[in-house]
Amino acid sequence: MGPVISIASPFTLDSNKIDEVTKLIASSAEKVQNQDFWIKSRPFYYSNKLEYSEILEDYKDLAKFLNWRPKSVYYISAGCNDILDHLILGNIAFEFCKLLEGVILFGSLLSNYTSDNEILNNPNLIHYHNETIFKVREFELWMLHPDFRLVK
Repeated sequence: MGPVISIASPFTLDSNKIDEVTKLIASSAEKVQNQDFWIKSRPFYYSNKLEYSEILEDYKDLAKFLNWRPKSVYYISAGCNDILDHLILGNIAFEFCKLLEGVILFGSLLSNYTSDNEILNNPNLIHYHNETIFKVREFELWMLHPDFRLVK
């Protein structure tokens, strides 16, 4: 099993958003089968089902930082754990985040993955309940960083 990442969005899941996500996946995948898809022959999975029913409640206070509360969460995971899987998954999450006008829920504190103060002290990173939350631009900077990894 490889890394997992979540994207919180200010939009409620509706058929239009689900169609946009499906089209985004289809545009980069070699094969799509239900919620499984393959890129460069590597397996990935996505879901728009809430991991647990209270998750939106857990992130309600993000409104203090974002001026919106998450209304939906998408999950994407890689089936393997090579650096290539982290990079592909990062790029997919980046595109999801742009499409859904959301934020990346990293799943851990970034300080567990790097000691680089230049990135850790970025004022646009949100540290929330033992987790780093990335806006699109900050996640793009993290993907370009030599320590880049996602949470497994």
